[in-house]
Amino acid sequence: MQVKGYIGINGQLYDTARCGDKFSHLMEVNYTYRVINTVAHRPLHLTAQLCLLSRTYEALFRREARFDTDTVGKQIRDLLYRNSAAQGGNLVRLVAFPSAVTGEPDLYMFYGGPLVYSGYCVWHKPAAALTLTYEIPFPAYKTAANYLCHESARRRAVAVGKHSAISVDYRGLAVSLGENPLFAVCGREVYIPDAEASCPQSIERMLGIEVCTRARLTVTEKCLTEQQLMETEEIFSFTPQGILPVGAVNGRLFPTTFIRTLDRFLDRLPEMEFRESTD
Repeated sequence: MQVKGYIGINGQLYDTARCGDKFSHLMEVNYTYRVINTVAHRPLHLTAQLCLLSRTYEALFRREARFDTDTVGKQIRDLLYRNSAAQGGNLVRLVAFPSAVTGEPDLYMFYGGPLVYSGYCVWHKPAAALTLTYEIPFPAYKTAANYLCHESARRRAVAVGKHSAISVDYRGLAVSLGENPLFAVCGREVYIPDAEASCPQSIERMLGIEVCTRARLTVTEKCLTEQQLMETEEIFSFTPQGILPVGAVNGRLFPTTFIRTLDRFLDRLPEMEFRESTD
């Protein structure tokens, strides 16, 4: 995890150049996290993001966690202001784990950097990916192990000139593009692995399904084998920044023509509201 500038710890801001000991131990503990897109320093879908963060925290640590939307929203704005973040799009990572002192949830905030576009967009450059077989502890949750496994796979992909790694599990099923959900287009039908078998329930997964629904595509939860994935027409992922088309997998080229037409369905996504339970 690259850390620079200021970080937020339970509402307090610290200069990382002077407090390395305050976050270095994150490499030694399990935690749960969320990556949040912000527009004009306003975090998108914050209530739903905090609901998912609380739910995962309680499942992992068997302890209750409640995060107030207004308080966390203010802390995120303070973090962005202190890091001199532009008023356009930015990413913020929230990390939660039990305090070693009190047992209560500690909430860390990291500035993830600026985005080229505000809100959500279709990435201009399609990703070149390769498939890698690896298992993830607690696959239904965004955890430290989840992040480290995907980051290790991504680095292996980058080492051979690719952008991303498609995770293939022990059954030979293609389950995600890194930590983000994987969508495969076949005609007017879109396949996405079910949340339990693949990447965790996330805002990105729900936004991707919403875009497909607005485009009047039929969304089917179905785990595809690696071979079946290679036989689909187009492939994309939904990331915190928006739609990432996949232009090549293991050297085989995929068109992105249809995926780029989904751009017109992204405009109102920043204002989309989720039910608090996000079931």
